[in-house]
Amino acid sequence: MVGCFFNPTQSGLIIVAILLLVVIAVLSSVLKGLARQNTNINIKNNEGKSKYQTPEIKTSWVRGASVIVFILFSTVSAFAQGAAAVETVQTTQVKPPSIDPFVIIMLLFIILEFSIIIGLIASIKRLFVANGLMADAVLLEEVAVEAKVQKAKKPSFMQKWLTRAVPIEQEEAIVFDHEYDGIRELDNSLPPWWLYGFYISIAFAAVYLLHYHVFDTGNLQAAEYKQELADADATKAELMKKMAEKGEVMVNEENVTTLVDATSIANGKATYDGMCIACHGDKAQGNIGPNLTDEYWIYGGSIKNIFKIITNGTPNGMQSWKSQLSPKNIQEVASYIKSINGSKPAGAKAPQGDLWKEEVVAPVDTASAKADSTVAQKTAGVK
Repeated sequence: MVGCFFNPTQSGLIIVAILLLVVIAVLSSVLKGLARQNTNINIKNNEGKSKYQTPEIKTSWVRGASVIVFILFSTVSAFAQGAAAVETVQTTQVKPPSIDPFVIIMLLFIILEFSIIIGLIASIKRLFVANGLMADAVLLEEVAVEAKVQKAKKPSFMQKWLTRAVPIEQEEAIVFDHEYDGIRELDNSLPPWWLYGFYISIAFAAVYLLHYHVFDTGNLQAAEYKQELADADATKAELMKKMAEKGEVMVNEENVTTLVDATSIANGKATYDGMCIACHGDKAQGNIGPNLTDEYWIYGGSIKNIFKIITNGTPNGMQSWKSQLSPKNIQEVASYIKSINGSKPAGAKAPQGDLWKEEVVAPVDTASAKADSTVAQKTAGVK
């Protein structure tokens, strides 16, 4: 019936108030029983005389407060139900107030109930002390603490399996007789984790020796290196075979040549603009890296040198590009760099490295070479 007249918030507050009333009733009963027990204890202490001593805690205020709380709760509930019924009869919709008075009254009511509960708990605690029940609880707590102390004296998992250290209270049993400068030695056992690890390493060494050096069922590092080289050569041969079938040539540091066609130069410039500008500048004038347009080179300025530098990188900070560029792309970039050599852009960086001159192979005069060979043969007596 509560949900028929109240909204969810009001219904929840009413349920909480009812539960707190139940708690108050239970605590009141407990307090009443303890007060009666306190009265009996006082009569017994006065040698059975019917002299009645006023108990330390009176419960009349609790009963009176409970009655007042119940009356207030009934009044508020009736008022709220009447207001809700009137509201349902009205045909025009009225805008609810911003603050619900019923909610405020119920919150104050619940706060009052909590205050009563706290007072009841305090009174019960005092009667526990007066009747001697609290002393028994303290005694039980002391017994529990002693049990914990005895349990703490037993070796823990750390002491038993990881360290095997003797408790401090028993160290006198493992102290050696000798001492030096006031320092005495304990005969502690080795930590089990270390000891078992040592045994495992011995077993692993025996298996390793048999596997690699006795039965030769595993490859040592030198054999693994040779196998990796052989695998690399086989992969390279397979790749060159596929390229040959397509009419392509596998470009490397030995057979690379300078490309001069416009398409290759344009492709090289596009790759340069995407990956090289940050270090060498937009016109290869040099930035973090050296100037690529002058005649000074740190690692050589031939097409083979440039191809090798781009492929493998350099020790002074340039990265290797072989994982990001194909050999054909690297050849195009190197050819583009060769094409702009001597362009002398504005703001060019100062020269670095050594002056580089391309090696020019002079043409051989076959007639002179043949005459020189004939003279040499006559001089030696050869016909």
